Amino acid sequence: CYCYFEADGQKYCIYLRWRWDDPWTAQLVPVMQDGEFYSGPWEYLDVPDYIHDGYENLQKLCLRMISERFNNICWLQKPVAWYKVNC
Repeated sequence: CYCYFEADGQKYCIYLRWRWDDPWTAQLVPVMQDGEFYSGPWEYLDVPDYIHDGYENLQKLCLRMISERFNNICWLQKPVAWYKVNC
């Protein structure tokens, strides 16, 4: 699942990933102007373990964490309209 936003002149993606052998992970990924992810290290967000069906709660937690961390957020999509890929 992906959710894009811009803050302080930088575009970011909140990237949620499910792996069958692990719980959900959440990463904050800087995005280049052409829309591609930076290849450098991505920041793992410190989130509790959520089971497969818990992604909606994880989405809400991540949105709250990002809203508390950044000022002047411009959501590049509605936060409730995550791009869902294998979610």
